[in-house]
Amino acid sequence: MSPDELRARSRRLLEEVFNQGDLAVAEELISPAYALHDIRAGAAPTGIDGLRQYVRMLRLAFPDINGYLEDVIADGDRVVQRISVSGTHLGAYLGTPPSGRRVAYDLIHIDRFGPDGRIVESWCIDDQLGLLQQIGAIAAPVQTGV
Repeated sequence: MSPDELRARSRRLLEEVFNQGDLAVAEELISPAYALHDIRAGAAPTGIDGLRQYVRMLRLAFPDINGYLEDVIADGDRVVQRISVSGTHLGAYLGTPPSGRRVAYDLIHIDRFGPDGRIVESWCIDDQLGLLQQIGAIAAPVQTGV
């Protein structure tokens, strides 16, 4: 597949699966051998069902979650996205009860594609500390006059 086609497939994963919650689209985009590497996921979710579980967990905690693509780079079999995420913490998240607070954080997402054009592996690096501070799970550092 061309870099443009791979970028379009990664964009669909963000917009249709994560933002809209259309888990049926995962069949088209995700390989049965898929692995997700993300600190929130604990053990890497595998396959299409693993990704669906992960998306459900995020969307239960942040029902209005929305990722906005800031940058996209494709090289070889990989697509890198810089994404700004926002949402409202209305469900439990990693053991933290709903706070009702709006959150905003940035993340870097990398997809690796197989020869059939489906995503076989993803990595997600985000500002988990900032997110946990925003929902009140971790106290923000105290500013001093130093």
